[in-house]
Amino acid sequence: MSFFFTLLDDSLRPRGSRDPIGLELVWSMVGRKLVGNLTTVTSSLDNFIMALLGFYLCGDEGRAAPAWELFERFEQATGHARAIPGVLGIRRIEASKNNETVLLGNSPNARILDDQKRAGIWGLYSTALTVTGLSTAERLLTLEGHRIAEIFLAASPYVDVMSPVLNRQCKVLQLPQKDAISRWVLAVIECQVGRDALSEALLSGGSQGSAWQQELYRQCQKFLQIGSAADGAVTVRQLLRYLVSNSEPLASYAKRLEALDEALALANQVFFRLLACHGLSESKVVEEMSVLNAWPKHRLLVPDFPELTDSEWRRRMAVLRKLCEDIRNEDWQTAIRSLLDYHRTIMEPRGGSPWCFIENEKIKVVTSSSGAPMPSANELYEGNFEKWMAGKSTGYFLPSFLSVLQQTTHIVTSP
Repeated sequence: MSFFFTLLDDSLRPRGSRDPIGLELVWSMVGRKLVGNLTTVTSSLDNFIMALLGFYLCGDEGRAAPAWELFERFEQATGHARAIPGVLGIRRIEASKNNETVLLGNSPNARILDDQKRAGIWGLYSTALTVTGLSTAERLLTLEGHRIAEIFLAASPYVDVMSPVLNRQCKVLQLPQKDAISRWVLAVIECQVGRDALSEALLSGGSQGSAWQQELYRQCQKFLQIGSAADGAVTVRQLLRYLVSNSEPLASYAKRLEALDEALALANQVFFRLLACHGLSESKVVEEMSVLNAWPKHRLLVPDFPELTDSEWRRRMAVLRKLCEDIRNEDWQTAIRSLLDYHRTIMEPRGGSPWCFIENEKIKVVTSSSGAPMPSANELYEGNFEKWMAGKSTGYFLPSFLSVLQQTTHIVTSP
């Protein structure tokens, strides 16, 4: 069975960007064929644990859908109890860490986020649990979600300490209550049986997981063992190359993802460099871009994905393919004009103006940006290309996938 996110998930958006050339749709749709449930921000297993237990405890021990007002208090209390990197709202939690009391509720002083409902666990982690089959769209736990929640709860002797949190009349937790909740949270997140069960459900896709995601889960376990034996540092592009060599079901797709990754990096490089070209003539910009002629020509071939038929996705892929073709032919004037025209078609439906356009044969930039630095020809040389590409991968949701897996057998305090 296939799952589709019918509304654009804000959590998919590239950090620090409004996606000005519409590449989010391109990489997210191909990524969904591998990872059907996680998003770019659902990378903390501990946050998944808190979401699952919050839905359970705030929903009459899993018998009803949780009430937001109770979950808001639950997240505040457990967030203060954890107070570690990766906790959503950590900045405000850190600012009040020396207080002996913890405020609960929807008052401005109690909130740990400006919009806790959308930007906290309730908003960011619930979709993944739903798609995995651990909860419903109303955040009511399924039988499997209920089973895993009770594994965690059985590991803790401190469950009664949550009573004041679930009592709407209680507005303040005193220091002894705060300390007791901290002990409870620690006991819960250290439950290895529960961590294994929840991680396996998330990473395999649960009862609804595709065969590809289950294969990815098996291969990533082996991949991380190899990576840990080396230096512990692994990247998405290393994983893709591993899949090409070691997974018959995923080899072709992984190879195409690696090639697409490079085309996406190139498109971003060109566009964000244009943002540093305000006032330059087209001929000067063409000269500026010519260093990219050193881009390895065989890496300018955009692969096809017959698995995807969405018309808008195909339109954007066609633009990307044409851009790479123009660059391969060193036709920079056409490449730049086509990219800026396409950028306009992305911004207009959003009600926004283009960030950059050509006026009187000069580049005009209307957004504040220092632009992206250009790589040197040496950096693009075949032997150095992979080093330059490091950190430029779109990820395809694989960083979250690897992060959750890494947190399964070793308690990790950051996502």
